[in-house]
Amino acid sequence: MGFTELSTLSEVSASLNMPIKKLKQMMDLPEPVSRRWDSASLQALDFTPQMIEKLHQEFTDNSVAYGASVTLVGMLTVFLALLVTSLVISQLIHLNRKPKPRQADITISAKGKLQSASPTLNQNVIVAAITALHIHRQSIEDRRRLVLTFRRTPTNQWRASAVLSMPNREMSTKRR
Repeated sequence: MGFTELSTLSEVSASLNMPIKKLKQMMDLPEPVSRRWDSASLQALDFTPQMIEKLHQEFTDNSVAYGASVTLVGMLTVFLALLVTSLVISQLIHLNRKPKPRQADITISAKGKLQSASPTLNQNVIVAAITALHIHRQSIEDRRRLVLTFRRTPTNQWRASAVLSMPNREMSTKRR
C-alpha cells in the first residue's frame, strides 16, 4: 500500500501514481482544484486506506478511457491550432496585393513626342508633364557627366601631413 491514515493527500497521490486532482474528484471533495486539501491527512478527511484503494482500483479500471480522453483532447487542440494557422497563412496572400496597373493618361515616346493623351486633359497639363520629364532627364544627364569627369589627384599622405611618425627615434636618442 505505501500509505496510512496519517498520510497526506499529496503523499497518497504520489505513492499511487495518481493525479491528485483526479483523486480529489473521486473523493467528492469540494473545489478539487484548490490546494487546501493537499496537506490534509486521510484521517482528517474521514477516509480509510481501504476506501482509497477502492478509488485507486476504479481509477486504474478507467485509466484507458481517461488516457484516451486526454489524448483525444490533445490531438483536437493541435488539429484546431493547425487549422487556424493554415487559414491565416492562406489569407496572407490578400495582405500585400499589388495594385492593378492603371492605364496611363499620357503616353510619350522615347524622343519626347506625344503619342496619346486622354481627351479630357488640358493642353497646359500635357505641356507641363513633358517639360517636367525633360528637366528630369537633363538633371540625370548632368549628374552622369559630373561623375564621369570628376577625378581625384593622387597625393602622398606622408608629405601632405608633414609629420613623419618615427617611434624608434625616441628610443635611440641619448638623453642629456
